[in-house]
Formats: sequence, C-alpha cells, structure tokens
Amino acid sequence: MSNQQTQTSQDAIPGQIKTLHELLANIKNQFGDRTALRFHHEADPNGESEAVSYNLLVEQVYRTANLFSAHNVTEEDTVAICLPNLPETLYCLFGAQLIGKSLSMNPFLESQAIIDLLNAANARILVIESPTNTARAAQLNEIKRSVPSLQAIVLVGGSACEVTGVIDNTVAYSAAIATQNGSSLNVKRQASDNTLAAIFHTGGTTGTPKLAQLTHGNEMYVAQTTSNMLELNQDTVALCGLPLFHVNAVFVTTVNVLLAGGSTLFVTKNGFRTQGVISNLWSYITRYNVTFFSAVPTIVSSLLDRVIPPPSSHNLRFIICGAAPVSKTTLDAFRAKVGIPILEGYGLTEGTCVSTLNPLYGEQKIGSIGKALPGQHIICAKVSAINSIEKVCDVDEQGTILVRGPNVFAGYVNHNDNISAFTDGWLNTGDLGKQDNDGYFWLTGRAKDLIIRGGHNIDPKAIEDELNKHPDVQLSAAVGQPDSYAGELPCAYVMLNEGANTSREELLAYLKDTLKERAAIPVHIEIMDKLPLTSVGKIFKPQLRHSATLRVINTLLQDISGVTDIFLDVSPNSAFVLVVRCNDNSEQIEEKLSKFTFDFRIEPEKKV
Repeated sequence: MSNQQTQTSQDAIPGQIKTLHELLANIKNQFGDRTALRFHHEADPNGESEAVSYNLLVEQVYRTANLFSAHNVTEEDTVAICLPNLPETLYCLFGAQLIGKSLSMNPFLESQAIIDLLNAANARILVIESPTNTARAAQLNEIKRSVPSLQAIVLVGGSACEVTGVIDNTVAYSAAIATQNGSSLNVKRQASDNTLAAIFHTGGTTGTPKLAQLTHGNEMYVAQTTSNMLELNQDTVALCGLPLFHVNAVFVTTVNVLLAGGSTLFVTKNGFRTQGVISNLWSYITRYNVTFFSAVPTIVSSLLDRVIPPPSSHNLRFIICGAAPVSKTTLDAFRAKVGIPILEGYGLTEGTCVSTLNPLYGEQKIGSIGKALPGQHIICAKVSAINSIEKVCDVDEQGTILVRGPNVFAGYVNHNDNISAFTDGWLNTGDLGKQDNDGYFWLTGRAKDLIIRGGHNIDPKAIEDELNKHPDVQLSAAVGQPDSYAGELPCAYVMLNEGANTSREELLAYLKDTLKERAAIPVHIEIMDKLPLTSVGKIFKPQLRHSATLRVINTLLQDISGVTDIFLDVSPNSAFVLVVRCNDNSEQIEEKLSKFTFDFRIEPEKKV
C-alpha cells in the first residue's frame, strides 16, 4: 500500500469535543450574546431578518429536548424533523440528538414517502410545519394513522386549531417549549463519540432512500476539522442556502461555524429554492458581510451572470462547491472576475458530508476533489466481484474510492443495506477515481454509471469533462441509451450558459475533435433549459436514462400502426418496465423490443 494512497495528517479526532452536549455547553460559555444564527425572511435582500444569540440558541435547544423527553423520547428513539430552513429546525435537530436520535427529512416529500421513512426509522415524534389548509391536515392524519410508532406530531408555526378539522395527538411547538426548562436537560444522557446522534436519508444518484446513521463523533470530527482547515473564527459569516435535511448545510455551513463563534445566515426558509434568492445573492453577501458559502455548480455559474461588486465592498473569502464537477471555464472566470478560490471537495452522507477538499492555501487543482482531510484514510482500489480488495491502485491508476476514518457512518438502519456498503472494513463509495503523485484525488466516474457499448466500458465523465470545457456549456450529463445491437450507446444532455446559442450539431462536431475515445462520441446530444437535479443539487441521471429510452423506442415504433401509448412504469428505486399499449401488431412490437435488455410489457389499448 503506497504512501500516495494512504497519506493522512493524523488518525485521531482533532480537538477535545466529542459530543453535541459538549459543543453546546462550550459555545454558550464562550460566545453568549454573540449572534449565532440570522434568519432572513423574504427573497428581498433589503427585507427583515431576525438574529438568534448563542444564549438563545442553546436555551431553545434545551427547551426542545425537554419537550421531547416529556413525550417519553429516550436514547433509543427517533424524532423526525420535516422542516425547511428555520431556526426551529436547528432547535429540533439538536434537541432530538441530546436525548435520542434525529431523522432529517425533506419537507417536499409526498405523504407516502414520509410514511415510508417514518416507518423505516420507527419514529416516535414527527416535527412538521403547521398545515395551512384542510387538505394538508388530512394528509397529516393519514401519516399519523399509517405510522404505528408515531406518538405525537409537533406543529411548527401554528397549531392544529387554526385548521378546520382535527389532527390527532398534536402539539403546538412554540406554546409547548415556552413551558419547558431552558437552562439544562431534565434527563441526563451519558453520550460518547460512539453514541448514535442522527439519521439522514440518502439516495445518491439513484433516488432510492436509505437511512444512514451518524454518531456524535462523526459530527464533531467533521465540524472541528473543517472549522480548522477553513480558518473559521468569530468574524465568520456563512450563508446557508442548501437544505438542512442534508449533511452539508448542517455540518459544513452551520455546526462548524458555531464551533468557531461565527454566525450562519439562512436566506429564507427554502434557501436557494426560493425565487429571487440566487439573483440577489451578491446583495446578501454585501449586506451581511458573508465570508463563505457552500453551493452546487449552477449557483456558482449564476453569480458570474450578475453584476459583480468590487472586492472592497464584500468580505467573501471562498466558496465550497461539490455534488457535481465545476467546469474549468467557470472556475477560471470566477477566479479572474471575483478573485477568490472555489474549493472543490468530495464526500457522502455516509462520510458525514466531506472526505476531501482542495486547500484554502497552496495549490488548488482545478477539476480535482482535493486531498484527504486530516484523520482520513482514502485509497483507490480494484474491488473484486465478491466485494474484496484485489489491489491498491498505483498513482494515476483508476479504481474504486474507499474511505476509512472518524467521519465514516455507523451503518444503515436496514442491515441489508450494509452488505455492499463496506469492502474489507472500508466505506465503498461506489465512485471511481485516481490519486496523483501530489496526493490530490480525481473523480473519474461512477461504477454503476458506466456506459457499456458492446462489452466496451465507456466512462461518462470523459464525455462530460470535454463538454464542460466548451465555453458555452454550463452543465452536462452523459448516459447510456438502449441499443438493440450494442446494448447501450452514449448520449449527452447539456445546459448552456445564459445567452449562449450553440447548437447540438456544433457540440457534436466539437466532441469529434476533442474526444480521444471514438466509441465515446455521443450518438445524440440534447440541449435542455435545465438538467434534472436531486434535492441537494446532484444530476439525477435515472431521469435522463428514462428520457433516452422513451426517445429511442418512440423512434423505433413510430412506423408501426396500432401503437397508442408508450411509457415507463418506474419503481421507487428508478428501475423501470417499458409499457407499450396497442390495438394491433403486438407480435411485431414484441419482436422489436425483445432485442433490448430492459423489461417490457405490451398491453391492449385502454377503453375509455
């Protein structure tokens, strides 16, 4: 095992804080009346905001924890928080972790998805925004009836009596915590760095939710390490626009800032999703003296489309960018126009958000995901079909990225999900990458995203990298489209920069000149206004594969009479069955479809 593949700064968790309990006690004593959080209500950058001091933050967290204790939550129990980016979201998140476990949930999920997650986590309490109409109240009743373990629903921002209809076993949050002790916990809990603290649902690029369990040690390690690396202090102001149901917003733009005595600005409850927030980003940065924020590439690109204030008018030091690669064009333009670095990094929910990061000082290699964080062991390895390490890769040799260290989670709630999560004791990321001679890591693709053309593996990242170098391209994604002969052929989806009018024919000609691998040249390029993204900004490739499949099959069957409908029956894990409805020529249709590898079924036309 070479030094390049295993180098770390240290193996121990840096600092002395091992639990959230210790963190809260420390920040209250150290920072007291300083502003910990600021919530900006509306998209108007000149609008109102409210400040929350460290004293008030800790007081509200203790009150919330004691409220949960009063409802018999213990260290074995889970409190589900299904809220947007509100101060109350943090109070509930931290309060749940002080006495039990928190489950962070996307508030945009449909009722059935919420029910499934609550049942999977065996949640005792659900914290959610108060319904504003009877339909939403009925949904909450349905959730309550469908989750046997749920003992109460805590409503934030109102009470059930404000809605026509009754929701069983509800608690109005504001009124309830006002009666609770805010100076200490009523029930003492003996927590350590190995104690479970949080559950986050994650689906990565597949969209299939799994429940990942994080410990207090996982959380405190990442908070302290990133706080030290980024030199956060009491003058730090982090802008948080990413959702608090994701690890990045919680640990890389909030907890690490609190640890240093700085403050975090929440720009509206829906963050970057709120119309007008991104277009006004520079105004927030200048008004609130923002020093850094985390974002995805599309947000970084959007900043370049606005009037950029002179360096003397803002305090922005750097931007952290992840979830998808940033094009070299964007990075170069940002450095030239704004004069601050964009730090590309890498991590997973299962690794408590971050495992590698480009350095704040020294060389920031464009396109790389940086070096391993202190305390991290990261290797690129050849992994066998039986999920064991065959060899550790040499310098610049592609392999599966494996991670080990104090950030690695305690496993999934569903033990069956853990079978393929670890390889010989290492967290198997499923990502392909390499490490150069300077210790920087480079993503080269994702094993399950490989396009297999007649048995030949094509890395979609090779296509995406070339497309992202084009000056008119903001974002791109390459996937395999079905082919009756080769199995799959590469195709690409592209989002252009604002004002660009490059055609797909021009992009195809560009790739023919630049792509070294001829088999990787896409057979189809489609320009889209927006690429489909997950809730945390990752490109949702299953949707693109579905679109490619429908395009291919519609073209294939367009001259066959009797076809009335073609659609995909998609399962929760994004697998699909192609469905063709027809009133004639079903044998001819079946003959054509049988040459493909996906499942299909032919149905008679539905009678109205």
